[in-house]
Amino acid sequence: MLQKKTLSFPHHILSGTEPAGVARIQSPQLYQALASSSADVVAGLQKRGVAKILYIHGTFAGNDLTGLARNLGRLSPSLTRQLRIDQTIKEWSKRSVDSLSGSQGNFPEAYVTQVNQFLQSGQSDSNIGSIEASRFAWSGENHHLGRLHGSLSLHQTLRDLKSQLQENQRILIFSHSHGGNLLALLTLLAESNAKVKRKLLRHLSISTPVAPPTAVSPHLGDSQNPNAVNDLATLLNHCSDLPNLDVITLGTPLRYRWSSHPQRKILHLINHQVVDPKQPTRTAFPSLLKPLDLRTLGDLIQQLGIGGSDFIPAMLTPTEIKQEKKLAKILESSVRRKDYFKKLSLGRRESRDGESILMDYTQIEPLESQKLLGHAVYTLDRLIPFHLALASRELNQDQQSEFTTD
Repeated sequence: MLQKKTLSFPHHILSGTEPAGVARIQSPQLYQALASSSADVVAGLQKRGVAKILYIHGTFAGNDLTGLARNLGRLSPSLTRQLRIDQTIKEWSKRSVDSLSGSQGNFPEAYVTQVNQFLQSGQSDSNIGSIEASRFAWSGENHHLGRLHGSLSLHQTLRDLKSQLQENQRILIFSHSHGGNLLALLTLLAESNAKVKRKLLRHLSISTPVAPPTAVSPHLGDSQNPNAVNDLATLLNHCSDLPNLDVITLGTPLRYRWSSHPQRKILHLINHQVVDPKQPTRTAFPSLLKPLDLRTLGDLIQQLGIGGSDFIPAMLTPTEIKQEKKLAKILESSVRRKDYFKKLSLGRRESRDGESILMDYTQIEPLESQKLLGHAVYTLDRLIPFHLALASRELNQDQQSEFTTD
């Protein structure tokens, strides 16, 4: 993993010789039947030990799409903290996104409220603690730097949530799009050895001068934790002690790998249409010479979001551009933009880590399954019972998927 002068983290190579992951084609009818009983769904989650549910949005649904708030905090930490400039920008930005997009590829406050109402309706035993849902917001930028900062903030949120858990309780995370890659990156950072962490610190100097927001409520309030993580060094010194997690990603593109953990289940849910019965897990490569038929493509954004699709930092500051170039070499050393279409032509859906569930959402939502190029259907509020039922069933399956890292 370590070269002479270059540090390279595990990532999806997306070559013809890369081993495929574990994937299965799954009909949605089973989960539709389970979703009709909130009591059974909640009982299954409690059986797994789930006490908290955290929702993480993806790219472009965040609170700092240009990196403005982050750069103000970096340039003038004390003034920014005193006037809460960065928090004001983030709160306004997130409210604007929530107002414009609703639950189309996003988890607004109303979505989390509906989750909690469903969970409360299924609570039958007053002696067992109730399950509470909250959401986590990050910048939503489409590059490594934004995702690394998101991982820093996510780590603090998980620490806050862990302090509220009993010993055998767990956190279930639903992460949409690149929100899943925030968590994948965090697992790699958390479970890297000391030598890798020291070398990473020599390559990078990443900081978030203002404490990130906590996720103890659906309102995205400011963190008042005096021990808030505020730089990469602090994260690497403390991140190995993550809480017990289970993860369901929703249309997450194949980017960073996931670190192995024997007590953690990772399920990747993908909106998928079977195009070739001989290769049922592969998706079609969109052709510029033919009309685009969304009904046969499933989640096109999940396919297009592979390495080589990132933007440059919007603020165009020399510091951020330099850090982004370093991160690209560290996190996806094999990625070359000229190989982008060659990798797309493979039609890969499944991650090499955890298990991928490929599901035809047109059977549930014929019209909504095509919106945002097939990428928005996962976050529809009326599918909340469906996805919780899926989690309740899948997390209690006896067989644990194999995890591998380079």
